Amino acid sequence: MIVIEREVAVAAPLERVFDYLSDFTSTEEWDPGTVRTSLVSGNGGVGTTFLRKPFDHLGEEAEEGLRNALGKLAA
Repeated sequence: MIVIEREVAVAAPLERVFDYLSDFTSTEEWDPGTVRTSLVSGNGGVGTTFLRKPFDHLGEEAEEGLRNALGKLAA
């Protein structure tokens, strides 16, 4: 399993940050390797499927599917 971790300090409530990062339609705003992400099925909750167009290692567009496995923010 691939694990990617990043740490950034922001002046925003944790719930707002979690909601923003778990909405994969915003990935091109915060992930420089993403060209475009679009909703395939679902309502954004757990089990929602997205199609992500990243750059591959040669700088060309590639394609991969993402499934939202995130639930609610744990307290």
